[in-house]
Amino acid sequence: MMKFIGAVLILLATTAMGILTGHRLAIRPQQLQKLRNDLTLLEMDINYTATPLPEALEKVAGYSQAPVQILWLETRAGLCNGKGTMAEEAWQQGLEAFARKAALKEIDLAVLRDFGSGLGLANREEQLKKFKLLQEQLRSLQLQAEEIRTKNERMWRTMGVLGGIALIILLY
Repeated sequence: MMKFIGAVLILLATTAMGILTGHRLAIRPQQLQKLRNDLTLLEMDINYTATPLPEALEKVAGYSQAPVQILWLETRAGLCNGKGTMAEEAWQQGLEAFARKAALKEIDLAVLRDFGSGLGLANREEQLKKFKLLQEQLRSLQLQAEEIRTKNERMWRTMGVLGGIALIILLY
């Protein structure tokens, strides 16, 4: 009876590991899409309605969902802390807080870091160009992430179950 319980626990643990790994692959493209959607709203507020950056960030955070919402809230908090923080510094602080909760890879974060350099210093046309470039880069990363998810999500789930069965066979 103990062997049976042990086998079931092994199978459940390896299956859960496979499912969680597959789920993490599925979250990355979703977060990239949420970022793109939020950035479109931010772009419209800054470039077309001339909303100041802290107000625009607050507005976008109201529409956003966790963990992407952390980026907007932390960046706004950095700008409004009364210490005279530049937009670029506030963006980097917000990005660090967001990165701890997000399922993004380093390449995704590097693109976002590059966007933050010089944020708030350029004129409206330059900001619009930066937003367009970021949108295109995030779209490309999202397509790559979706392709990886399509290839590997099912494999990881299956590997969890089959790995558990193989381990049970080896142990018993």
